[in-house]
Amino acid sequence: MVGASRQQTDGGKQRPCAHVKAIRPVEPSSAGCLACLAVGDEWVGLWLCLSCGWVACSDESPNQHAKAHYEETDHPVAARLGPGPPLRWCYVHRRAV
Repeated sequence: MVGASRQQTDGGKQRPCAHVKAIRPVEPSSAGCLACLAVGDEWVGLWLCLSCGWVACSDESPNQHAKAHYEETDHPVAARLGPGPPLRWCYVHRRAV
């Protein structure tokens, strides 16, 4: 992953993440993590891929299917689903965007 291991800054400020350009209007593919449901597992939180609409479990969940989806597809940005403040995460830069 180019640039993922070092902080991208511009004069002490974080540069805007160019991966937000990959965000499209998407509809969630399901109401839960289908990979967890298929094997009878539970999840802690859910994330929505903002490239394709795939719904998968969070990094706090045992299976971390959202991260696996990024690793398989290179879809860079996901949004947290459910309670709590809105949050978008760039897997490439490993930071909120």
